[in-house]
Amino acid sequence: DAAAFADVAAPLAPPAPPVHLVDPVARAHRLARARLDDLEVRARPQIRRIWREMSAEIGEPRRVVVTSAGGADHAHAAARALMRFSARRGVSVCLVDLSGAAAVETDRLGLADLLAGHAAFSEVIHRDPESRGFVVPAGTRPIEAVGLADDGVTGILEALALTYDQLVIDIGPLAVDVGVAALLADADAVLLADESLADPLTAATLEALVDGGRRVWLLTTEEVEATVPLDRAA
Repeated sequence: DAAAFADVAAPLAPPAPPVHLVDPVARAHRLARARLDDLEVRARPQIRRIWREMSAEIGEPRRVVVTSAGGADHAHAAARALMRFSARRGVSVCLVDLSGAAAVETDRLGLADLLAGHAAFSEVIHRDPESRGFVVPAGTRPIEAVGLADDGVTGILEALALTYDQLVIDIGPLAVDVGVAALLADADAVLLADESLADPLTAATLEALVDGGRRVWLLTTEEVEATVPLDRAA
């Protein structure tokens, strides 16, 4: 009958792969992407507020360095949220990943490949799929081997600054390094992204940036009372 024919004709769903065949690396990447997406969603309201404060205080910044006190995820999510917010406002913006951390996607050519001579400039600039912004990922090889103080990094950033109105530079967790110090000195603004200001490491990092004369804005994934730029003593 018709019902029996329908049962026979209906395509069978492929069986689920055995648990032992699931690629643990692919699973880890999926979880990392999900965490970044969640952190970015939580960052968006504060990004709007921070952008208004930056614009009122210093005008629209040309270079924003994004960092964190602990894990790199908060810096990555905040940098992506800022880049996409700027792009949706019509700003010509490029996110540059200088974090050197293990990327969620490791198959895209990026800064380290360009520095090593294994990619052309045009091959390392990627269009962000969710905005009109652009991204230069860390690349397929460790960026720590190059170092942020390398003249090649400086030259690439200068070239990108001539092409885009704004650079969002993700350096991941803040490190004591001459290259990091140079990036902070050249930045119009610093965005410190972390879970909570109640974290002693976050508070200490914020204090160090302020004492170093940086114009710092704080983004946390929990609500905070302070909404003023943290570049001067109370």
